[in-house]
Amino acid sequence: MQIHVRSSAGLFNYGWRHRKLADCYSTRPGQKRQQKMRKNIMLRKSGLSVIGALTIVALSACTQTSHSTKPANLGKAISSAAMEALIDQPGPIELETVVGADWIADFSGLLNLKDPKAVAAGLRDHEEPIQIYAHLARHPTQGFFMVDTGVSKRLVADPASLGVGWVLRTFAKIERMQVRQDTLSVIKSEGIPLNGVFMTHLHLDHISGMPDVPKDVRFTPVPVNPNIRASCTCSCRGWKTASSPEGPRFRSSSSRKIRMGGSKG
Repeated sequence: MQIHVRSSAGLFNYGWRHRKLADCYSTRPGQKRQQKMRKNIMLRKSGLSVIGALTIVALSACTQTSHSTKPANLGKAISSAAMEALIDQPGPIELETVVGADWIADFSGLLNLKDPKAVAAGLRDHEEPIQIYAHLARHPTQGFFMVDTGVSKRLVADPASLGVGWVLRTFAKIERMQVRQDTLSVIKSEGIPLNGVFMTHLHLDHISGMPDVPKDVRFTPVPVNPNIRASCTCSCRGWKTASSPEGPRFRSSSSRKIRMGGSKG
């Protein structure tokens, strides 16, 4: 191909137009794909940075326990039906439920307000009054045990000194816990050593009495049957069981005692 130009200016103009045309073709589609890939990589890096920051913030609410740990070897697992049958029989175990504190929680933290049934009912988020419980189990031969831990005055007064992280101190409204019977007083009032604590789960309203539990006391997590809703969760105005979905509710009294069945051994 031969190019005929009449002057150096014409050659310059031709070269400039040729270069612009080549640039247009070179950015379509190769450079555009590269630019899109670079943009996606930048977005991914930004997303990972945000996730990392959120993870650090979330972990700041946790602290490692100073209690020693070892596998539990207490008793044997039985079905929920067998357990409920034993509870219905008179027996030697006495169970007392103590109200540790009055508290408030966001309703959205207790119930999924996006559930279709909640939406249909017109439920809205608000501050819901709740109570924090400790359950005291007394056995004639095995001694005194607790289910969950109630509330420690030390945790309410100075949560940071006990390892409660910034997230919980800022958003959990710990300062609004109104202690009624603190765990230290409850343990001392028994007059006998605490032999162990059974934990239904590790939400704040179930572990908030841990600072008052002696460090040589054994903690045992309880595996909960997922088919029973809130079988031992007593954080909101009482507990629910499979046989009694609405109760019992503990309203006016600060404690409730029942007799439980089971082996005397």
